[in-house]
Amino acid sequence: MRVRGLGGVMFGNEVTSRNDLVPLVMRYAPGAQSSSGSLIVELSDGSIVTHSNVSAHVALVAYRLTFAAGNTVSDGDAFGLAGITDRTPAVTCDNSTYRFSTGTRFNVALAPALVGTDLGWSAVAVDALPVRDQYLLSMGRRIGVEVEAALGALFRLEAPAGFIDTGTWKVVDVATMVIREGDRLIVERAPDAAAPRPVGLRRSAFIEMRRFIRPSDRTASTGAATGGDDPYHPEFARRFYGLVPVLTQASGDYAQMNDLARVLALVRWARFKGARFPIAPAAPAAVATPDAILITSSGITAVKEFDPDAAIDAAEARLTACMEDLEDSDPAVRQFAGRAYEALLDPSGTLMRLETAARATPATRYWWRLFLYWLDEF
Repeated sequence: MRVRGLGGVMFGNEVTSRNDLVPLVMRYAPGAQSSSGSLIVELSDGSIVTHSNVSAHVALVAYRLTFAAGNTVSDGDAFGLAGITDRTPAVTCDNSTYRFSTGTRFNVALAPALVGTDLGWSAVAVDALPVRDQYLLSMGRRIGVEVEAALGALFRLEAPAGFIDTGTWKVVDVATMVIREGDRLIVERAPDAAAPRPVGLRRSAFIEMRRFIRPSDRTASTGAATGGDDPYHPEFARRFYGLVPVLTQASGDYAQMNDLARVLALVRWARFKGARFPIAPAAPAAVATPDAILITSSGITAVKEFDPDAAIDAAEARLTACMEDLEDSDPAVRQFAGRAYEALLDPSGTLMRLETAARATPATRYWWRLFLYWLDEF
């Protein structure tokens, strides 16, 4: 699978089967509460096998991506499910209370198959969560301090020698195998002699995160794995995969995308083997999916789609207005601001020596936070 192009969440890895299973017909059977059911598969030997624990949303999205009318998917194709683009700072400042909060806005690219589904939100969330890794750390904390420590170590992991972290990632599905056990079809991660894993892990974890790296110079040629043409940190991917069972326990979004990776592998296998899926799964109640998101310390919320250039200009104008109003109304701030602007022109690097002076009053401390953010973002 070539892991390239738009999409921070991309599925479509290799799927094989054991014992040359040949599926003829696949259908979805909803559960008693119409929220979870099973995929029923008729095989070429006349037997019927079942794959259980399939939610209605997951079944529908897997069908849309593979069997829906007009779909021309072929083996080896990757599905770009979701991506966040147009990173733009968001600023709120209140001079009357000295409150200053920041966030990051992104426009959202979502595969049509996920629009209006619960999985659409989950795909966006899984792509967005690493923007602020404290979200993942807090998830780990809910499970236990050991999990929080493992996630913290994961995101502090340095790139291999000769490489630097690009600050970008993709969540991808792993290579899988379809196995028949009695009247059940099982999906598991394909065995890898070079990296043996417990069967329990291979049958419960179907995604990994690839953190992309690039050579720090032209001599770097080892230490990176390649997903398509993009080198990624292999140790990061390995450790992340091992944590998937606890991430799915802590996060419904990770759980849904892990389920989709499992079920989509099975449905893709059926499609590539020539099976029919004559009746589309019934669509559950529609869920509004976002056109854009705002990520803050409080969480991820939906916002309206935006023009990134206009949004950047508006955020800077809001920030500088707060700074200038405070400079005009507070003599201490005005004096301190003058020193800060002068230090900007000093090549000897005196600016950060003003850190102590910035603490003189609540107003100067607040202005200093605005000023540093302005320098960093604009």
